[in-house]
Amino acid sequence: MEKSFNSIAWREAATGGFYMGLTYAILAIAGHLMRSHTGVASLAGALGFFSIAGFLYFYSSRMAALRGAAGFSFGQSMAFVLRMSLFAGILGGLGMFVLYKWIDPEFFRQQMDLAIATYVENGWDEKAVESAGTIAARMMGNPLFSGVGTMIIYGGLLGLIVSLFVKRHGDPFAGANNGQNGTTPPQSE
Repeated sequence: MEKSFNSIAWREAATGGFYMGLTYAILAIAGHLMRSHTGVASLAGALGFFSIAGFLYFYSSRMAALRGAAGFSFGQSMAFVLRMSLFAGILGGLGMFVLYKWIDPEFFRQQMDLAIATYVENGWDEKAVESAGTIAARMMGNPLFSGVGTMIIYGGLLGLIVSLFVKRHGDPFAGANNGQNGTTPPQSE
């Protein structure tokens, strides 16, 4: 039972992570493209937050329901949330990679140059700041590092709250009627 539940958990995490990552990527790109309209960009950010929380809650609740009388602990819920965040991070990272490399690379280059200039202006060592900027640009260009890392942290923090609402204690008397607790079921005459 536990082995089949584990495969179901991975399948559900992949499905939920796909939809969550796709939604996150679309809303992040839309928010970036509409950044000159503050209200629209803020709305896209808020929708991104609530959609991630909603996907985590929906799929975690499904997993808790699948566990039934066996219960679904806080730890099991967090493990599921992190699995789902892993899959969402891959797709969300690919969305950010497309945004960074093809949709608006000039914007990110300008932001990096501005940050480097600001640090140098404030007395930081120019070579050190430029090498840090180069490393940051490489990290942004790596969708697995940026997307997965960010989504695991983001999903994990939201998962702490979601798991509090999703956890379910097991029913200790659930197996009493079918012999699952080591006793034989009563015989009807």
